[in-house]
Amino acid sequence: MTSALHRIERLIQRTRHARDERIRARFAQAVEAPGAEAYHALLPHSLCFASLEPTAAASAAVRIVLPELSEGAIFAGIRTALEVASGLARRLGLPLSVLVLRGAPRGESAQRLISWLRAELPEAAGVELSIEPVEWAISRRVSSEDLWIATHWTTAHPLDVACRLGVLAPQRVLYLVQDYEPGFTAWSSESAIAQATYHAGFELLVNSVPVQRHLSTADGIFVPQKRVFRPQLDLVRLAQGRAERETRTRAGRTVEVLFYARPNKPRNLFQIGLAALELASARAADEGIAFIVSSAGDEHPIPVQGRLSSMRVLGKLAWDEYFAQLSRSDVVLSLQMSPHPSHPPLDAVLSGAHAVTNELGTARDGLHPALHAVAPDPVALAEAILAAARDAVAGSAAADDPRDLLPALGGELTEVLDTLAAEIGTPS
Repeated sequence: MTSALHRIERLIQRTRHARDERIRARFAQAVEAPGAEAYHALLPHSLCFASLEPTAAASAAVRIVLPELSEGAIFAGIRTALEVASGLARRLGLPLSVLVLRGAPRGESAQRLISWLRAELPEAAGVELSIEPVEWAISRRVSSEDLWIATHWTTAHPLDVACRLGVLAPQRVLYLVQDYEPGFTAWSSESAIAQATYHAGFELLVNSVPVQRHLSTADGIFVPQKRVFRPQLDLVRLAQGRAERETRTRAGRTVEVLFYARPNKPRNLFQIGLAALELASARAADEGIAFIVSSAGDEHPIPVQGRLSSMRVLGKLAWDEYFAQLSRSDVVLSLQMSPHPSHPPLDAVLSGAHAVTNELGTARDGLHPALHAVAPDPVALAEAILAAARDAVAGSAAADDPRDLLPALGGELTEVLDTLAAEIGTPS
């Protein structure tokens, strides 16, 4: 069995390698800028913007670059990026072009997605929108006054390369930083490239005060407060979920626990979360508290031993299903080993649930009494889960208004975009 799995893994790796080599070659063949060959082997998309032809004669646009985009999978990070881009496009009176590195929707799928964006994001209403695969940029004439928006280190890097080659100007690139992404991979070429993007000379727009602080301490980068906004939570759906919770009768000493599970993302500490839940379930049983544990985020195997063998694995939920599940949950366990305060714990508190998460520095400490931030250790997390379960059984709720936690995390996005757009100015 093991050898068969190894053969499958090698086949997948060869397929990915062949695909990446085709991508590299396609972009490299179009580039004429001297020195471009030095960047060819870094990443498959390193040269994807190096063949652009900026000119003053072309009409300006806002061009946001996303790592991926698909129907039914526009969650926190991608959603916020599209809010930022559409908000700037509307304020600047420019069309919005969405360029996607991998898996760009096409044809009817792209049109459905554009319609959804206009209906779901108030900032997108009335904005001229288009969605293209990144190959659209090959040898493309664009305006020298375009505003480019990088959204992830894999999108900032090729824009940085284009600037190094003299194709684009770094002052026309806005970098939306939503987390400290060099920590997403082990120390490597990838983490070094990710870190280099913060020093590319782009204007930074930062999601949350904890990320702003981490950039300062880790990289010596100062981002002014006017460039820092709070996480963009769906306050309307959260308020609806809170109202639904208040009409529901709790099931005695049974506690519904929702685990935000993403085993393929190391920063979400999946194995530590499972260990904490197993410890907490055993201790809760000793106190006569019954746990019903569900996981949401990604599909994963159900543990075959222990108290979690009855876990319900919900996998990736649609946007409305996620908020409905939150409203039914008493305790939410959501771990993230990065400085961004993370959406699920904030969503949980705003929906009326108790949240348990891990601390990292002081990113989450003291945000709200119903948000328990402790060391990323199974025992400490289990104790926090049990304390939250006791509060849920007792029907105790924190006296503080959960909305009070938001101002400490940054400014209102609309106000930040107003200031940014005024400083950028409308292209002549």
